[in-house]
Amino acid sequence: MGPDARNNALVAFVWALIAAVIVLYIFFAAFGGFDPAEAKTTSVIVAVLALLWLAHAWKRLFSTQNSSARPDRERRGY
Repeated sequence: MGPDARNNALVAFVWALIAAVIVLYIFFAAFGGFDPAEAKTTSVIVAVLALLWLAHAWKRLFSTQNSSARPDRERRGY
């Protein structure tokens, strides 16, 4: 595993961790674990993380270089 692959794996892990934090926040807020109005700082931080994640997802969706698609899939018949 080269440095580029390791870096890509770390970046993917960080984005997945951010998505998990957002989902956990929504889960606990929906089931009454806390009141988002009382936890204003946490709510703002999660909102910023959500906007960053959405921007990342949007950029990746329309990127011409899709790193998740393997170039040899068509050759293998997948």
